Parts: sequence; C-alpha cells; structure tokens
Amino acid sequence: RYYSDTARLVAVVCALFVSFTYVAGQMRGVGVVFSRFLEVDVNTGVVVGMAIVFMYAVMGGMKGITYTQVAQYVVLIFAYMVP
Repeated sequence: RYYSDTARLVAVVCALFVSFTYVAGQMRGVGVVFSRFLEVDVNTGVVVGMAIVFMYAVMGGMKGITYTQVAQYVVLIFAYMVP
C-alpha cells in the first residue's frame, strides 16, 4: 500500500517487533499457568502450552483461533468489570 520501499520496510519491522513482543508475553503467561497447573518448570509449561496451541490451530484452523480470541476477550472484560 505504500509507494515507498522504505516505508514498507519500516512497517514490516514494526509489525514483527510488536508481534514478537506480544507473543513473548503470551507464552510466558501460558508457561506460568501450565507450570502451576501441572506442577512443572515454567519452560516445560511453555512447551506444553505451545503444543496445545499448535494442535488447536492445526485441528480448528483460523476459525478455531478466532473463537479462542473471543473467549479470551470475554474473560478479560469480565475480569475488569467485576472488581
């Protein structure tokens, strides 16, 4: 969409940086949750969580991932409104 190759490159770098930052936070949260739930190390919890997300994405496709995001936002909204 940009007519400048430099603007495209900057947009791609920014999108990758934001995406990796978001995924790193999500994976750390998944690792903490699974490590406490399964009583294992955080790194093992991250691997277990990544495997579950991968299998869910493979089996359910993009539609399944979309429903997961909807459920996540419903939980977040509920968690902010209750207190």
